[in-house]
Parts: sequence; C-alpha cells; structure tokens
Amino acid sequence: MYRAIRERDLREQAYQEEQARIAHERELETARLRAQQEKMADKQAELDELRAMRAQEAYEREWREKERAEAEKRRKEEEAKRILKDGASAINKTSLWEEALEEEAKAAAEELRRIQAKNDEELARMFEKRQAKKEAKKAEKKEKEKEKE
Repeated sequence: MYRAIRERDLREQAYQEEQARIAHERELETARLRAQQEKMADKQAELDELRAMRAQEAYEREWREKERAEAEKRRKEEEAKRILKDGASAINKTSLWEEALEEEAKAAAEELRRIQAKNDEELARMFEKRQAKKEAKKAEKKEKEKEKE
C-alpha cells in the first residue's frame, strides 16, 4: 500500500515538473517573441525617422532651389529694367515686362506654397505614425510589467 502511494506521489511529482517545464518554455517563447517584436518596432521607428529626415532634406533642397531661382529672376528683372529705361519706349515696355514678371512671381509663389503644404502634410503623417508606434510600445511595456507582477 505504501508502495502504491509512493508511486502515485512520484507520478504526480513528475506530472507537476512536466507542467512547470512546459510553462517555463511558454514563457521563454513569449519573451523571445516580444523581444523580436520590439526589435522590429525599433527598426521601423529608425526607418520612419530616416524617411522623415530625407523628406525634410528634400524640402530644404527645393526651398533653396526656389530661393536661388527667385534671386536669379530678380537679378534679371533689375537688368531688364535698366536696359528698358535706356530705350525710347521704356514706359510701355516696362509696364508690360512688369506684368509678365508679376504673373511669373505669383505662379512661382503658388508652386512654392503647394510644395511646402505637401511636405508639411508628409512630415505630419510621418510624425503621427511614429507617435502611434511609440505609444503602442509603451503600452506593450506596461502590459509586460503587469504580467510580471
């Protein structure tokens, strides 16, 4: 009788140890998967940051090019005005020239506003996406802490 009880106790102990081993393996696998998810989230955040930086650099390049083009345009306008002043029909030619230049300036300003708005929207979208990922990561960390408790 003692032998049967002892065998039963040994089987129960073996069963408990097997259950503990399985639970431990599950915890290890869960930890591995979480670490992998965090690594992927970090990599995605880095990629998002790089994209945002590249978008900002592209915006700045476009802005510098527009500034350079406008400066060149102003220089040409000044030279054209000087040349027209020397001509006999300077008043008529100047007014026509100025109208054309004003139209070009308005078109260039509108194009610059359009590009800037597009870049601002892209940067805002990237920022919102990055913020959402950070908050998701924080929530996941809080959940881990709750599970540990």
